[in-house]
Amino acid sequence: MKLAITHILFFAAIFVSNAQITIEPACLVFVADDVEGIFIIIEVTNFGNEEVDFYWKFEPAADFPANWKFQITDLTLSYDWGDTQSADSVFLVNNIQAGDTGNFI
Repeated sequence: MKLAITHILFFAAIFVSNAQITIEPACLVFVADDVEGIFIIIEVTNFGNEEVDFYWKFEPAADFPANWKFQITDLTLSYDWGDTQSADSVFLVNNIQAGDTGNFI
């Protein structure tokens, strides 16, 4: 059995006006053959000169298989299965210092 996902988009809301954040990969396209689980690392890098605080939102494509489960771990927390956005608490905000990279899974 082969399942294909055409697009998975990941957005970050950034709270510094001159921030230079990159998200790699920003869009995923892949095929899976009879697997128990897939782990994807998404790198968030701050190329700016100041630290950046941000929240995120995950938007699966329209063809995302309905029977697939997902869970996201950001820089501060592992979220429950199916959570599509980060908590908006100031205590759980993601923070990346200038020049640093953080990994989401």
